[in-house]
Amino acid sequence: MKFGLHHELHDTDLKKGFSVILDELREQANVAEQSGFDGIWLGEHHLGPEGLCNTPNPLLLCADMAARTNFRRIGLACVMAGTWHPIRLAEDLAVVDHLTKGRFQVGFGRGVFHRDTVPFQPKSDPRNEAASRELTAEVIDIVLKAWTEEFFSHEGPNYTFPPPGIPHHPWSPTEEPYVKDGNITKLNVVPKPYQKPHPPIWIMVSSETSARRAAERGFNCIVAGTAIHIIQDWLRIYAEVRSEREGQEYKPGECWAIQRPICVAPTMEEARKDFEHYIYRQREYQALYRGEKAKEYTKYTLGGAEEWTWEILLERAMIAGSPDDVAEQLHELEDAGLNHLICWTDVGGFPHEKAMRTLELFGTRVIPMFKDDEPEEKKTDGAGPVVKSAKAQTPGS
Repeated sequence: MKFGLHHELHDTDLKKGFSVILDELREQANVAEQSGFDGIWLGEHHLGPEGLCNTPNPLLLCADMAARTNFRRIGLACVMAGTWHPIRLAEDLAVVDHLTKGRFQVGFGRGVFHRDTVPFQPKSDPRNEAASRELTAEVIDIVLKAWTEEFFSHEGPNYTFPPPGIPHHPWSPTEEPYVKDGNITKLNVVPKPYQKPHPPIWIMVSSETSARRAAERGFNCIVAGTAIHIIQDWLRIYAEVRSEREGQEYKPGECWAIQRPICVAPTMEEARKDFEHYIYRQREYQALYRGEKAKEYTKYTLGGAEEWTWEILLERAMIAGSPDDVAEQLHELEDAGLNHLICWTDVGGFPHEKAMRTLELFGTRVIPMFKDDEPEEKKTDGAGPVVKSAKAQTPGS
């Protein structure tokens, strides 16, 4: 089983200051790496005066993690594609792929909060599902074109590249085949990614529809906050669609990661005492953004529960307890076919020292039970080869 650390830089009421929470992230990352975690995953959120979820540029954080750690994976979970200019995004992601020497994994999502999407791009408003899905898909398409085509053009509902009237430069002979009436008809994005054809692509999945679309594109999936009995149908559908698409067998759960809030303590009682306030606060914070849809959100993600309790969340949406309790919960994920857990330790502003204890207990008492006989990963355009070290792959390999 593979384990990653997720972080969103919570600073309740903005009391600590950004430098302090950056140092805490680095401390937690170091402990996670030493404890046997194979990756770290950073989210993207903006404009939060309450101090929950302020990670304005996760690409910079990934670059920092690349310089400070030797994780096999350094990933985005996720970047809000619709809020970025697609060419800028393609360039910046490719630069990070080179900085990490091919350890980079790119997760795309469309965002769930209107406050941290609409100010950047009105069409990314998640309340307008059709428009935001269309925009997100188009940005991903442009990024992939920019990465995989030496020169590319694009015409879609939101973007046209290149815009008309850009003259050809006489010092650019490779551009000459794409010149008409003195103006260029295609763009060349530099750099291309370190990994070929591109870094592994992950999609944040919150419905059967998004799971099916990811399979159709050959992308991997990350799911968070949804009960296992709901996810299982998505795993089956994804495996069927992707197996047919690629002509090789995919088992349910393969190419999936599940993200879960996690707290490990000496006993279940102590875990509940430490974590209950923070997990409730995180769920309420997310639900309140959905306004009138809050009950629908809770019912959908938890599978029929109109209100959450510690017991319901423990059964369906988090991992908590003693090391033995946590191991038992992980075996339930394995039984569903899920072998990649992304642990979210800073949920709702969970105190740094408690998060550190969770990582230390998880690393020393839980991970050793799950590190034998890890399955080999398929090499596909969506999943790509995972680089085991900076020397394991050279550009173009």
